[in-house]
Amino acid sequence: MLTFKDVPIKSKLKLLLGLTGGIALTVSATAFIVNDFGMIRSHTIETLTIVADTLTASTAAVLKSDDPLAARDVLDGLSRRGMIEGACIYDRYGRILSVYGGPDGDEFWTPAPRESGHYIGEGNIDVFRRISDGKVMLGTLFLRGHTREIYAQIQRSVIIVSSALVVSLVLSIVLSSGLQNLISRPILRLVRAVRTVSSKGDFAIRVSKETEDELGILSDGFNAMMEQLQERDNQIEENRIQSLEARHLTIFSMAKLAEKRNLETGQHLERISNYVRILAECLASSGRFAEMLTPERIEMMFLTSPLHDIGKVGIPDSILLKPGKLDEDEFEVMKRHTIIGAEAVGSALERYPDVEYLRIARDMALTHHEKFDGTGYPHGLVGEQIPLCGRIIALADVYDALTTERVYKEAIDVEEACEIIMEGNGMHFDPNVVEAFVLARQEFVSLSKASVGDSKVTGSNNIWKEGLVGSIALQGKL
Repeated sequence: MLTFKDVPIKSKLKLLLGLTGGIALTVSATAFIVNDFGMIRSHTIETLTIVADTLTASTAAVLKSDDPLAARDVLDGLSRRGMIEGACIYDRYGRILSVYGGPDGDEFWTPAPRESGHYIGEGNIDVFRRISDGKVMLGTLFLRGHTREIYAQIQRSVIIVSSALVVSLVLSIVLSSGLQNLISRPILRLVRAVRTVSSKGDFAIRVSKETEDELGILSDGFNAMMEQLQERDNQIEENRIQSLEARHLTIFSMAKLAEKRNLETGQHLERISNYVRILAECLASSGRFAEMLTPERIEMMFLTSPLHDIGKVGIPDSILLKPGKLDEDEFEVMKRHTIIGAEAVGSALERYPDVEYLRIARDMALTHHEKFDGTGYPHGLVGEQIPLCGRIIALADVYDALTTERVYKEAIDVEEACEIIMEGNGMHFDPNVVEAFVLARQEFVSLSKASVGDSKVTGSNNIWKEGLVGSIALQGKL
C-alpha cells in the first residue's frame, strides 16, 4: 500500500503547500466569521440596552401611575424598532401591566421578571431593567430582540468568505505548483543523476547549481563526490589496463618459451589469438552464444589462447623435436602435453579459483585436441561436453597448421584449407564454430595471407591427414 512517505517529493511538496495554504485560509475565514458574529451580537445587545435605557424614565412614570393605557402607549413606540419582537412592563409585584407583541402584534410568551441584564436564548436576546424612583422598586421593563438579522448577516459573511476561500485555494494550488518546482527541480535533477550513476556507472555526470541554499550545497557536494569517484575510477581503470597488459605479457612470454622448444613457424601464437577472437566475436553476434561470449570473456580467450600448447614443455626433446613420424608409444607420450598443460594451469586455478582467465586457459590446454564426434584426446569428449573455448581453438589451431609452411611441407592453399575445415564439420569441428568460420572466412584468409612473409620455416614437425574427413592433425603438436 502506497503511503505518504512513498509519494514522489514533487507531489508531497504540492500537497503540503496546498494543505498549508488551505488550513491558513480556513482558520482565517473561521476567525473572521466568529469575529463578525461577535460584533453583530454585541451591536444587537448594545442597541437593546440603549432602547431599554431610553424607556426607563417614561416607564417609571407609568409604573407610578399604574396606568395600563399609558404603559401601552410607551410600548407601542417600539413598533419603529424592527429588531424588537416583544416587550413587557411588570409592576412591582411582577404582574404584567402591558405587553407589546412586535410590529405584527403577535402574542408571545412572557417570562418572569429577572434581574437587570441581558440574557441570550435560542434565537433571541432578552434585556431586563429594574425600574425604581431611587428609593422604591417600581417594576421591571422587559425587551426581547430577535437574532434573525444576526444569522442573516452571518450567512452572508459565510457565503462571501467561502467564495473567497475557494478562489484563494485555487490560487494557492496554482502558485504551489509553480513554487514547488523551485524546490523539487534541483532534487529531481539530483535523483536522475544518481540513477544514471547507479545504472551506468558514469562518474562523469554533473548537476548544475541553481541556488545558494542547502540544495546548492547538496549539488556542490554531489559534483565534488563525482569528481573524486571519477578520478578514482580512472585510476582503477588505468591500473586494470596495466594489470591486463602485464598479464598479457606474462602469458605470452610463457607461451613463447614453450614455443621455442617446439620451433613452430613465426607469429603462430599471434595468429592463433586473432583467429580465436574472430570466431568468438562471430559466434557472439549470432545471438545463441551472446551470454557466454561477452566482450570480457572474448578478451580473456584472446589473451589465454597462446597457452594452449604450454604442456609441451613437459615433453622430452627426443619426441618433441623428432624429425620423423612418431611411433605409437611416442605418440601416447605426446598426447600428454594436453594433460600436463591443464595441470600446470590448474594448479594456479586451485589457488585462485575465482580467476576466470585461468579456467579458460586450463580448458583450452586440455581440450584443444578433442573432436566433436568424440574421437579426439585426451578424454574423447563428445559435442558440447567440450568447452566452447576448446571447440573454438581446435578449428583455429588446425587452420593455422594447414596454411603455414613447415619444414616437412609446403603451406596448403587457403581455399583447400577451407575445404578441409568444411569436411570436418560435425566430426572434428563443432558445426556452430564451422558456421562462424564460413561467415568470417575472408577475415581468416586476409590474416593468413598477411602473415605469409613471416611464416619462414624455423624447425621440424610431423603431419598426417585423417582420411575420412580430410582434417589435419599434427601428431599431438597442433
